[in-house]
Amino acid sequence: MRKISKVMFIIGLLLLLLLFFFGMVATQQAVQLPFYLIPLAEYPWIGSSMNMFIFWLSAGFACFTILAIIVVLFFPKRSDRLIIKHKNGQLEIQKKALEHFIVQKAEETDFIHHPSAKINIVKNKVSVKLDGEMKQTTDIPQKQERLVTEISTSLQQLFGIESNVQTEVILKDAEIKPTPHQQPRVV
Repeated sequence: MRKISKVMFIIGLLLLLLLFFFGMVATQQAVQLPFYLIPLAEYPWIGSSMNMFIFWLSAGFACFTILAIIVVLFFPKRSDRLIIKHKNGQLEIQKKALEHFIVQKAEETDFIHHPSAKINIVKNKVSVKLDGEMKQTTDIPQKQERLVTEISTSLQQLFGIESNVQTEVILKDAEIKPTPHQQPRVV
């Protein structure tokens, strides 16, 4: 998790904790506690403005909760296998098999080294991201274009002519990172 997302998550949890605390203060008469919490209006520097803050904070969390419920309901399910149904039966292809198939196709080329493929399968759409170290030559764009079309057509042939599976292939160039020197500069 990145630092900014951690900070935002902690701020959201602190605001939620503040909301829960003032909810406990407002409803403390419902339970017999060995101590008594001061009512909201009597807190110094907070006083009457806290009621408005608690209202808007509650409204914000309610909107966020409704949005989260909608996202959970309608977010497409990711799968680890692709199921292609035909009139004669169905074909199940695992994600790892597709990744290996694409890596094999990429290893057949002479301009990409150490290829790795990542596949996302959502409903009838297959998204392929191919990474690797490219040889730096002048005709790399043409070779990349040929590789992308070759992989796309081989996937369509694998799925069959009658299938309505959409494929998207993205080739990402990974830079070769220089290795750090292991010897000290001064002897």
